[in-house]
Amino acid sequence: MKELRPFDSFPSNIQNILVMLEEQDRKEREDGLDRLKRLRQIPRETGEFLYQFLMILVPQYQHFVGLEIGTSGGYSTLWQAMALVESGKGKLISLDHDPKKCQIASKNIQNTIASEYITLIQADAKDYIQKCQESIYYVFLDAEKEDYVEFYELLVNRLPSGAILIADNVISHEKDLNDFLNRIQNDQRVSTIILPVGKGLALVRWR
Repeated sequence: MKELRPFDSFPSNIQNILVMLEEQDRKEREDGLDRLKRLRQIPRETGEFLYQFLMILVPQYQHFVGLEIGTSGGYSTLWQAMALVESGKGKLISLDHDPKKCQIASKNIQNTIASEYITLIQADAKDYIQKCQESIYYVFLDAEKEDYVEFYELLVNRLPSGAILIADNVISHEKDLNDFLNRIQNDQRVSTIILPVGKGLALVRWR
């Protein structure tokens, strides 16, 4: 008997969007498109993990608000938002500074059942975090690697006890993220584990 994966339970239009984005990512990599121009999707394995993790996390909050730093084409956004759909509550704020990528993401997200749970904002994420007045309980970080330390420093005194940060690419880009990894693994204000999921995830919990 074939094991059902989270993807199999998604509406067909969302399945089609996810597959389309996977194929676009594959083609862009094969064609050697500059990394800053690529959509750079997370692997499906990572999407499944985020979905399943949020299925556990979201019900613990009466008013759940999550933050995604790095929307790109909306691939990871849809995976996360589907957990909110299944939970029937919550909001995911997704940030990207690139107007073209925001336009692509908006087109992919609109007219899906996930759209009402997503607030897509074109903005500099660092500026947004400094001005944000909402209580954020979860952050997914998938941005330029040289910015990870600065994002962490912006978040560390703003997130409440029990909040979660998941940072992507910590195994595939371990050398580039050495300072960030040292910071989160030696900061007594948080607890950190590294998960061999996709390209490597750091799961950081505020004490």
